[in-house]
Amino acid sequence: MKRLLFIFFIAYPIFLFGCKKVEGTNFMVVNDTTTNQFAQVPGVVVVHSPKSSGKYRGTPSLVKLPNGHILSSNDVFGTGVPNATDIFISKDNGVSWSYVSTVTGAVWSGLFYHQNKLFLLGADVSQGANLVIRGSTDEGLTWSAPTIIVPGACHGSSTPVLFANNRIYKAYEFHDTDLNGKWMSGNKSYIVSASQTADLLNPASWLKSDALQKPAWLDGTGWLETNAVIGPDGKIKGISRLASMEGIYAGYYSLSSDAQIEAGSGKKIQFWGGSSKFNIRYDSNTQKYWALVNYAPAQFKADNRSAGGIRNVLALSSSTDLETWVIESIVLANNDVENVGFQYVDWVFDNNDILFVSRTAFDDGLGGADNYHNANFMTFHKITNYASTSTPVEWQNLLPGNSWNGGVQDIDMSAGKGDTKANPALISHPGQLVYLSEQVYKGNSFENKYFKMTNDIDLNHFNYLPIGWYITTTVNKPFSGNFDGDGHQVLNLKINRNDDTYTSSGLFGYTLRGSITNLGIGGQSDILVGGVAGGIVAYANATVISSCFNKANVKGVSFVGGIIGYGVSAPKISDCYNTGIISLQTTTTVNKNVGGIAGYLNTGFIKNSYNAGSISTTLTSTTGAGAISGKTSSLISNCYFLSGTITNTNNNEVELTETIMKNISTVNLLNNGRTPLLWKTDDLNLNNGYPILNY
Repeated sequence: MKRLLFIFFIAYPIFLFGCKKVEGTNFMVVNDTTTNQFAQVPGVVVVHSPKSSGKYRGTPSLVKLPNGHILSSNDVFGTGVPNATDIFISKDNGVSWSYVSTVTGAVWSGLFYHQNKLFLLGADVSQGANLVIRGSTDEGLTWSAPTIIVPGACHGSSTPVLFANNRIYKAYEFHDTDLNGKWMSGNKSYIVSASQTADLLNPASWLKSDALQKPAWLDGTGWLETNAVIGPDGKIKGISRLASMEGIYAGYYSLSSDAQIEAGSGKKIQFWGGSSKFNIRYDSNTQKYWALVNYAPAQFKADNRSAGGIRNVLALSSSTDLETWVIESIVLANNDVENVGFQYVDWVFDNNDILFVSRTAFDDGLGGADNYHNANFMTFHKITNYASTSTPVEWQNLLPGNSWNGGVQDIDMSAGKGDTKANPALISHPGQLVYLSEQVYKGNSFENKYFKMTNDIDLNHFNYLPIGWYITTTVNKPFSGNFDGDGHQVLNLKINRNDDTYTSSGLFGYTLRGSITNLGIGGQSDILVGGVAGGIVAYANATVISSCFNKANVKGVSFVGGIIGYGVSAPKISDCYNTGIISLQTTTTVNKNVGGIAGYLNTGFIKNSYNAGSISTTLTSTTGAGAISGKTSSLISNCYFLSGTITNTNNNEVELTETIMKNISTVNLLNNGRTPLLWKTDDLNLNNGYPILNY
């Protein structure tokens, strides 16, 4: 029987003499004992900066000294606010906190303790910063001059300093020129290290690895705020924040030596909360990696909100292999996404407990935080018996459940699997679709290879990166294989990317030759963005598409269709249907088309197919809209559409009432005298009574 587990936090009452202002710091230190002004704020308030001050709290860091004293640092930011890091101390295990000092010019820095000395490692100024280290022998009261480890253009955060292999490791990055205006897209991650016996204030003691930029085939941006972690194989890993819409991945690479990143090691790993800064530490007692993360529940992702903008939930996660993570418990949560944040957490093991400090945006009774990002508090917390915690009842609805967690899974193509139609490579897991997508983005077109689904695949509404993409005739990555759904569906497909330039959105973004057969898109599926967008294939070049259906709602701004968005070089579409809502949203009329089966088709054909999904367009002229194809074409035969789904038609498809379309007579028309029969009536109401494919 499963034990009932609980999370315990330090929640000592916070008392103030009206708050004590420290000269020259423009913040309130909370360390007195007469009132309870911030009783609703979770944890123990270390420092408070009201919104009216225009000064916000960032980059929390925490260290516990051998004598039991706990030190915390945080930098300050805001318009016109000088770069600085404030140091605080608690001598009573976090019950109360006192201001120690301000380190001017220090940002994005973290504390650590080594050889009877306290160190502060981070940048010296923002925008073009040097990576520097400072030392203190009096618990942070005074600091040495900064020693430059890496000059110029540095960026990072208070990610852990790793002690391993008799060395000290710290990950940071270059903030280079951003690419195509994408946030932090020019970042290059690296790891510095020094011998544990070296003089850490001597720049010659430090060795820097080469640097790695996010591989282009990885969706997302912001390869930043990397953790240095020792992997199960004994190699040092860099685990990077990767800002994707869903927040379920982190970046990953491995060092082959202290100076070199292992060639080809850059990839993504499944990681809850990977879109916001996180800290990872390994615990030899539990033999697990642990992290405190801003897990982004589906409930808070409305209105196209990226996971990186959801910081009102803090979760404790763990992994046994560093590459697949589970949520152990939700530690802090609040329903206010806009104004509450528990973020940039730094933490340490303390016997069976975890101590952590949070950059916290929360209501202070004085106008609250400026927003979730611009925090007005630093707060201290304790998780008692972290290895056996559970989520409080009121937050259990936020947990991810047992659905797919985003993990990528290889496709077995050993022993000739995939070489012939009789011996296809089998796909049974959503992570295998992601793997196929990644391989195509890397340049493997899988030409003349064969794949077959063995069951329905649920993508769990995670933002999906299509298999193949197309930008121009010379800038593209096609899928050229043969994909057989074997009568199965891809469920709960969602494409809503806002962080890349690839405009071909569908289950398959771009196909060149090859075939897609016996495949459906079902569940609650939505393709919400794309220049060229289609349920099955966005851009189909000389591709055979047969016995497929789409129930996803498909939206685009250029060419949009239920089965394909844009077809060239004689694609062949047969025995397909669409019941999804198809929408073209554009402000121009040149080269824009929308259709129930195909947005645009120049050659090839569409036959024995129907559309029962509504079609809408913002085109001032509807000549580019059609019930089957948005382009006027004589290539359409034996095709039908539901009356009322479109105001006009521009091809020779046949309009049918709902009653007739659901009748056996329409099934007979679609079968068109062929045997074996490819169509049948929907006797079990799987398709709202409309004809279905006979598989």
